[in-house]
Amino acid sequence: MTELLISVIVPVYNVEKYLNNCVESIINQTYKNLEIILVDDGSTDNCPQICDEWAKKDDRIKVIHKKNGGAASARNDGLDFATGDYIAFVDGDDYLSADMYEKLMNLIVSYNADAAACAIVRESANGYREVWADGSLYEFDTRSLLKWVGEAEGILPVSPCNKLFSANTVKSIRFDENFKYAEDVLFNFEVAMNVKKLVLKSEPLYHYINNSDSVSHISFDENRFDEHRVMDKIFAIVKDDQDLLLHCVKGDVLKSFRTIKEMCQSRNCLNKFADIRKRILSHKKEIFLSGIYSKQTKIKTIILLLFPSVYKLLVKSYGSKS
Repeated sequence: MTELLISVIVPVYNVEKYLNNCVESIINQTYKNLEIILVDDGSTDNCPQICDEWAKKDDRIKVIHKKNGGAASARNDGLDFATGDYIAFVDGDDYLSADMYEKLMNLIVSYNADAAACAIVRESANGYREVWADGSLYEFDTRSLLKWVGEAEGILPVSPCNKLFSANTVKSIRFDENFKYAEDVLFNFEVAMNVKKLVLKSEPLYHYINNSDSVSHISFDENRFDEHRVMDKIFAIVKDDQDLLLHCVKGDVLKSFRTIKEMCQSRNCLNKFADIRKRILSHKKEIFLSGIYSKQTKIKTIILLLFPSVYKLLVKSYGSKS
């Protein structure tokens, strides 16, 4: 029986230090029927040449060279080009465990699912590794998946890169190129609306490299507020479903607290503090009455409401615990 074709879309931008390791981890997958699409997003380092050299070595590799447009634009060009039965994404500075796609495809077949996912290992140059995985198996139907993506918290990461999607669920959807940050959250939410079943095996198979120079790992700046604009678009999608809206609001509240923490720690964009505070407090009724928020979140909301200057000071001093 012929293996189904997986199209692997890799946006590449100025990651020459990591690109070879990334591509090697894809071509050495135990699942061999791959269409590997390297999308050079106007790199100014040696990435264009590295991509072309890989295409000469392996006929499964196709290269697209384009003007710089950001990760969303590069992924969209890859989607336009892809011909696979299934779609996967890999960032150009990350890498995969050798059996990732074999295991994800086995999950899809075994559980008659539209998509499968694994856990993510977060790694940095100083040797730090963070793994959030318990080895368990989780099944999500459309509604439970939408809640998880809306909240953007818990066992299922929102990144598209730890997942394998049926092409039927993805091909009609594109990343919103108006956003430079969190465009993957909106993409995942729209895909989730098409997915009848996703199976997650909480096993760390995708290796996310904390590379501050890449398109997918930017420092805190104005682009980070896209995260909240994305949530506004999701609110508009689910506005008539009060239960689902409640979970999406929770996701936005948690993101907003994280935004304040990162603003204060970096001392960037502090002029936006009042706007983000107002955003959180606009949901204070849900925070205190819905029953889905932690005690810690409620305490932080009270301090932010009554003593905003004190809250900023606490976050600056004890940010990792805030």
